[in-house]
Amino acid sequence: MLEPFEISFLDSLSWDDLRTALSGQLRTPVEDMVPFGDWLDLPPERQGVTTSLDVVRQDAGYRTLVTVTSPLEVRGERLGSLAAALAGELATSVAVGDFTHDCGYACGRFLVHRPDGRTFSARERSDGGFWDLEPC
Repeated sequence: MLEPFEISFLDSLSWDDLRTALSGQLRTPVEDMVPFGDWLDLPPERQGVTTSLDVVRQDAGYRTLVTVTSPLEVRGERLGSLAAALAGELATSVAVGDFTHDCGYACGRFLVHRPDGRTFSARERSDGGFWDLEPC
């Protein structure tokens, strides 16, 4: 079953950097990492083995949001480990939903992994049309 997860990057990252880093960390062939629109055009049997990346960029705050739909199960501690690894590899802060609290989906709590290995909790905030985090 395909289940999406979201991951946010403080820096604005290129498609190639995102695709390469996610491919390596998920141990998925890079050619099986495609834009969401291309994934929709695939036959169902290819969708089941291909990972889609839907990338949204903004000018401030966390600049790159990626919704990943993958045949791999990436949630909980595995999502946290992925975020920590990507923070180090891409040298930017990476945020994921706070899986340590049982608050349901989209509760506005996040875990932020920094490139230096530190992790902290944060809450969502919106300032004039862009998405950002503040420590809690």
